[in-house]
Amino acid sequence: MLHDSAGREHEFHFRYVPAPRGIKAFEVIGGHRGSYQFQILQQDDDPSIVGELLERMRRTRARRHLRPCPITLGGLGIDDRTVCVHIAWDEEQDGLIPSLLIDGQPVSWRQLGFMLTAFEGWQFRLEILDKSEEP
Repeated sequence: MLHDSAGREHEFHFRYVPAPRGIKAFEVIGGHRGSYQFQILQQDDDPSIVGELLERMRRTRARRHLRPCPITLGGLGIDDRTVCVHIAWDEEQDGLIPSLLIDGQPVSWRQLGFMLTAFEGWQFRLEILDKSEEP
């Protein structure tokens, strides 16, 4: 079990990957694969990779990117001008539009749009990272 920044528990399962070599961790919710996934790839068989992955998972889950904001849709706002979003499959949309997870909670595209209105006139950069990269 791993706790996030709000104190919620998340169960993860680990799997070694033979090619490319590494280790993956994926969240399990009610016996089914959840949205959170982490991985580290390596060149050799270094057993410290498990500890490295666990530390990365702790750091990632400890950060909060949303804050309460009563004037926005859903009552959430972007904290400290940075938000890390996990892109996930959305069954309800048949995969045509992905679902978004921020701080472990689903956020609609509309909610994200409302959060961005606080930064009207600003610019932003969208950077897509592989799950083996740390945001």
